[in-house]
Amino acid sequence: DGSEVTTTNVGEAMDSGDKGMNKAMSAALKYALLHMFLIPTAEEKDPDASTPPETRPKTIAEIADSLDPQNDGVLKEALSQIVAATDKDSLMNVWKSFSEQLQTNPMFTQCMSCRRKELGL
Repeated sequence: DGSEVTTTNVGEAMDSGDKGMNKAMSAALKYALLHMFLIPTAEEKDPDASTPPETRPKTIAEIADSLDPQNDGVLKEALSQIVAATDKDSLMNVWKSFSEQLQTNPMFTQCMSCRRKELGL
């Protein structure tokens, strides 16, 4: 008979990878069909109703505390000294002290860079 039904729905999804858009589109279609055609379901009201806790990057001190002194003793000491550095000279001293041993360690170089930014250098 030429009749048609048009609907618009918004989908939202939480994904730390590259599938967030696909999940959002699937959710939008699912809920549009469920609501438009009044399809009853026995499933949970909305599995996305609760929000996962927010994650935050660890501080350099938290990273240092989480390291095992037996296996990562040098890195643990270096990170502790990075945290204690209060100016450009003290941070440079940490770099000079540990760069030979840890220059290829990404954790060391990232923490040095973060601390440099924190100090406004």
